[in-house]
This record gives sequence, C-alpha cells and structure tokens, in this order.
Amino acid sequence: MRSFLLIILLMALTTSLAAADAHKVEQDQTTAFSDEASHMLRRHRWRGSLSCKEGPKLCKLPTSPGPTCCGKLCVDLKTNLFNCGRCGVQCKFAEVCCRGRCLNPFHDDDNCGGCGKKCSEGSHCRFGMCSYA
Repeated sequence: MRSFLLIILLMALTTSLAAADAHKVEQDQTTAFSDEASHMLRRHRWRGSLSCKEGPKLCKLPTSPGPTCCGKLCVDLKTNLFNCGRCGVQCKFAEVCCRGRCLNPFHDDDNCGGCGKKCSEGSHCRFGMCSYA
C-alpha cells in the first residue's frame, strides 16, 4: 500500500513539474513576442510622430525611405506608386513606378516583368515574359 501511495505521489510531482516547465516556456515565448512587438510599435510611433513637413532634412537621412517630402512623408519619386515622378501622381492598378514613370510590366517591351528588363529584339512582352508562346 505504501509503495502504491509513493508511486502516485511521484507521478503527481512529475506532472506538476512538467506543467510548470511548459508554463515557463510559454511565458518566455510570450515575452519574446511582446518585446518584438513593442520594438515594432516604438519604431512605428517614431515615424508617425515626425514628419518631413516640420523637418525637411529628415528625408536626407540614410534611413529615410526617400529624399523627397510629399505631404508629410519621405518618398522616392522613382519607385513610389503613390508619388511616381512627382508628388500626387498615382499609378493605376497593375502598374509599377519605374524611374518616375508609371508603366505596365506585363506588356512593356522595355520593362517586361519589372523595371529595366528589356526584351531582346524581335520578341515582345506578354504577361510579363518575353516571347511568351
């Protein structure tokens, strides 16, 4: 009878230790996620609180998305879909901004499938591929 109680007691102790270990692992994962999320939110808040309208030199920083201030955002006029070539020029659906010009990479022989991907002479761009069957 004593050995039976001892076995039950050991099983209960083992189970409780395993549950505590699992809880600690879960807590560590949650802490890691919350640290990453708070870092991301801090970065987002920083960008949202400063605007290039108040400080135009902000766009000249190496970490800036682009050198031009459009409204309150730093943008690259050569690649930005909502400010392509100049502030406020928005590319249409299925178009991309290549070197400050909106174009359709699915049917443009000089930019087939992406900016600067030129089809060889005699072939044409169809569905973003040169010489598509």
